Amino acid sequence: MALLVPNVELPSGDDDLDAIGVVAIHLGVDRARVLEAQRVRRSLDARHGRQRWFGVFRVEAQEEAGLVACAPGVRAWTDRDDGRYGLIDHAPSRVGWSHDLPVGVIGLGPAGLFAALYLAEAGIPVVVFERGSPIEARVKEVNGHWRRKAALDPESNAVFGEGGAGTFSDGKIYTRRRDGEVGWILRRFVDMGAREDILEEGWAHLGTDKVRAVLPRFRDRLRELGAEVRFRSRVDDLDVADGRVRGVVLADGEVVPVRALVAAPGHSARDTVRMLVRRGADAVRRPIAIGARIEHPQSVIDRARYGDDPAPELPAASYRLAWHPPKGPKARTFCMCPGGVVVPASNHPGRVVVNGMSFSARRAYWANAAIIVELDPSAWGPGDATVGYDLQDQIEARAF
Repeated sequence: MALLVPNVELPSGDDDLDAIGVVAIHLGVDRARVLEAQRVRRSLDARHGRQRWFGVFRVEAQEEAGLVACAPGVRAWTDRDDGRYGLIDHAPSRVGWSHDLPVGVIGLGPAGLFAALYLAEAGIPVVVFERGSPIEARVKEVNGHWRRKAALDPESNAVFGEGGAGTFSDGKIYTRRRDGEVGWILRRFVDMGAREDILEEGWAHLGTDKVRAVLPRFRDRLRELGAEVRFRSRVDDLDVADGRVRGVVLADGEVVPVRALVAAPGHSARDTVRMLVRRGADAVRRPIAIGARIEHPQSVIDRARYGDDPAPELPAASYRLAWHPPKGPKARTFCMCPGGVVVPASNHPGRVVVNGMSFSARRAYWANAAIIVELDPSAWGPGDATVGYDLQDQIEARAF
């Protein structure tokens, strides 16, 4: 048996760490009782004008059962923790596939990418349909638009294309939920060339530049596993019979037979979502978050979080804010980008949408964050679950 020991204060954020020593001090036991200590998570707490590093450890020790009560949160290590912290490869078990047709996947953003990879690793044939371009061409297309040398391409832009919107975003790869599949996802990023220390970071961050570097390796891996990846292939309709999807209909009229379908169109493919609802997909109204991006010098945030003379080894500081009034909508920050920039992220002509992104070093002069409120679906008026898109269109068009 092993133990999970959280909230261990570290002398610094350096990798040169006496893990056994700091865990023994935290537990208040003799050093000889701790046999092994492996740090699996590291985070920085800069609240109240202090910089304190904390870690989560996997610990093997003598008489482990007696250590559970030595510090808050100590508990037995589970198999689920192995997956959560990426210590073992939770690759799917290979299954027998008795059908002639593949599983179709709509979209090669984060959800579609990892769905396709998981299926392919399980030995299931996959065909992926992505309406935009592969990353090499997509970067040129987006940069041409941003530099006003080319018109907006509605099919390949900062939202559509290989990697989805995350390719031109901040490269954050964390979730507030820690379940057994997160470690598999982070481990796959490392397999494709990401820094191994993302497995330890409490708020793992790749950066836009690193995302662009690993995406072609994911694509190559999919093809090595036998998956077909089709770019510039917008799905306009489905071939449905007896309540089951039999194929997808592409924009050029081609019908591609599939055994089953994973729809991962993302937030902005409104035409695809409307088509799915029209074809019988279940959908519910959800709140729409809307707001503005606020930009300020990164040095202001660093001083606010670290003090007037921050240590050079500290990362660019970030923050989260929330406002909960007694009545009315709540406001909060979203996707705070330290050392980053605000970028245009429209995918429809005649619309204005912005996003924030930063490169891996986070050394840009500016920081930015979205300040958003949630609009309750009850305010949208009559219509199906996609009626919120109409409100979104009106706001983006007025901004344009």
